[in-house]
Parts: sequence; C-alpha cells; structure tokens
Amino acid sequence: MAQNKRLVLGLFITLMIVIGLGIFIFFNTRIFIAGPQITVLEPKNGYVFDNPFINIVGIAKNTAHISINDHPIFIDENGNFNEKLLLSPGVSIIEFYARDKFNREISFTYEYYYGGEMVSPNSNEGLIEISTSSEETSD
Repeated sequence: MAQNKRLVLGLFITLMIVIGLGIFIFFNTRIFIAGPQITVLEPKNGYVFDNPFINIVGIAKNTAHISINDHPIFIDENGNFNEKLLLSPGVSIIEFYARDKFNREISFTYEYYYGGEMVSPNSNEGLIEISTSSEETSD
C-alpha cells in the first residue's frame, strides 16, 4: 500500500513538471507564433478630415522595425506610437509596415480623405506678423 502511494506521488510530480514545462514553452514561444502586430486606434480607416494635420495613434507588438510610408517610427516601452502626418487634398494612402526579429513581416494600408486646400510650409496664412521695429508711432 505504501508503494502505491509512492508511485501515485511520483506520477503526480512528474505530471506537474511536464505541465509546468509545457506552460513555460508556450509562453516563451507565443511571440514567435503571433508574429508582428499593428493596431491603429485612431483615426479609423476611411476617415474624412477637414484639417490636413492628423495624429495616428496605435499599438505595435512583437516588432523589431515599424514604419509608416517607409519612414521609421518610434514606439515606447509598451508598444504605443503617436505619429503626426500631413495629408494632401484628396485621398491619402498610408502604408503601415512591421517586421519582427525573425524577419516575419506584416503590412497593410489605410485610406484617409482630406477635402481642403493644399497647405504650404511657407504660407503665412494664419500667422501674426510681429514687428521688431524700435520706432513708435503716435496718434
């Protein structure tokens, strides 16, 4: 009877070790299994803007390299990103790309629409001119 208890205890311990190793292996290989992931939180695909300046906010997981329209972007330690873009009038196609450390890739595109006018970086529209003249005028 004592020998049966030892056998059952030995089998139980062995089973617990095997289950523990299985859980350990699963959690350490889930990154490999999942691959790179990008989630765009805002703005949603197909959004129409009345302002050409937009912020793209999202989360990237399991990535070694991430870019928007072939320009690398930076993510924080939690995988969050916040990128500012300037849209041209009409439809703008934004390509998201990510690669993980195993060289697996993901890419997709979003389309945004801006119905306004072209904004020039040299435009003085909306700017207040400040005079640096030392002359004072009197009424």
